[in-house]
Amino acid sequence: MNITLNDNNYPVYKPKLVLETNSCPKVELLFGHSEYPPLPERIKLASTNTTLSWDSGELDLQVVGFKDNTSDYPLIMTGLILPETLQTWFKGGKERESPLIYQKNEITAPETGAVFFTRLLNDKIVLREGEKTILDDKIFPTSSFATFWRPPKQDNFSWLCHLIEFIRSQAPSIKGWAAFQSDSTPLRLVSMCSGEALELDEQWKPRGQFPTHRYAGQAWAQGYFEIVRLFSLEHPLDLLPELVKIGKQDTDLINNSALGDDKKELVLLPGPVKFYDREYFCRAVTYEFPENAPEFPDVSATLTLTESRQTPKASPLAWQTVACRFQGWEENAKEQKYIKLKLDNGMVANSEGDPDESKFLYAQVLSPTAPREDYHGFYVKYQKDDSMNCLLIPGGLPTVLGSSQLYNKEFEEKADLIIHAEHIAMSSNQVTIEAKEQVSIKGEKVVKMGNKVEVGSD
Repeated sequence: MNITLNDNNYPVYKPKLVLETNSCPKVELLFGHSEYPPLPERIKLASTNTTLSWDSGELDLQVVGFKDNTSDYPLIMTGLILPETLQTWFKGGKERESPLIYQKNEITAPETGAVFFTRLLNDKIVLREGEKTILDDKIFPTSSFATFWRPPKQDNFSWLCHLIEFIRSQAPSIKGWAAFQSDSTPLRLVSMCSGEALELDEQWKPRGQFPTHRYAGQAWAQGYFEIVRLFSLEHPLDLLPELVKIGKQDTDLINNSALGDDKKELVLLPGPVKFYDREYFCRAVTYEFPENAPEFPDVSATLTLTESRQTPKASPLAWQTVACRFQGWEENAKEQKYIKLKLDNGMVANSEGDPDESKFLYAQVLSPTAPREDYHGFYVKYQKDDSMNCLLIPGGLPTVLGSSQLYNKEFEEKADLIIHAEHIAMSSNQVTIEAKEQVSIKGEKVVKMGNKVEVGSD
């Protein structure tokens, strides 16, 4: 095998491919002793795009680092296998100068939770049926709101990681993401919730001692352990392009690819596996290819396993308070329960995920309370462009700070403020009115329903 760096070709040996959660396919390569690049060149290569080639194929790599402990050992180079569309998308989004808010709501754009989630990630991610069910039923029910604040200058890679950590905090069965070399759908959600776990045959063996069960005195479930297996292949390097692009544990895909029917035991992505009648989560799959294929054709496969159940992490997405301006009550709904807001700084994303100045942010009507016969409170008739502070809770419906107010058509038509209380004190003249019914206040006058009482007010 050879790799091209700065227009120079170097022989490399023993490629190792790692497929793991929250990562792209990663290749580690050995340089021979005489092929060490000098130190200045090595530093300059830290973000180089290059090509790995062999007799029957090639792969584009993005060099991300080098590792060598002493001069007595070969240099190890690490490269990521990224489709061009994913490289471009990862870096995108940093040009925004103001926050962007994504909202799924039940009024103007009803959509499933799965559709909303994929829209947040620009349709770069593939969901399986079990994952769609969790998003639709548990995290983003169809007849509900969901809102996310995205800070300015945040790139898409950070946005992806933060968003999926939020999903994981709500659904422990979702473990993370993995990327593959597909221009149309390069990302996969990695979870325990899609179909049955891949059952491993008895040729897989633990590396070292088999993990001790926690009842025997060791809480092994808190850590990881590895199992290994060998695959004998006539042309082992032909597997490389297949392994980095399939991204699905799909029998039909395996049968119709260079993997062949006899390679169904290959693990093609992190996920749930069954080993010795117990279910685990495979967080990483590592394939080590031989240096000399004709003489040593075996490919070594290693799975890094852990207990399938893990406590979810806290969401990394913080609550935010944003300055908004009241635009009106939502009139298209069966009943007016929500208000429409314009952001003072930032915009709401449209259905394609792009900023849209014409989009409203929908929120709960909060700030004073609706009066009832058995309840003391007051009703505010908001005016267009009234200032409001709105609390954004990740994944929820925005809330204007205060207590819940319900729309009241009669009050909207009669006054700017309705008060329901037995006693009302007006400043600055310190006038107190006995009022067992509602009182309507307009401008500088106090009007008692039924009997008009005018009170001058400074």
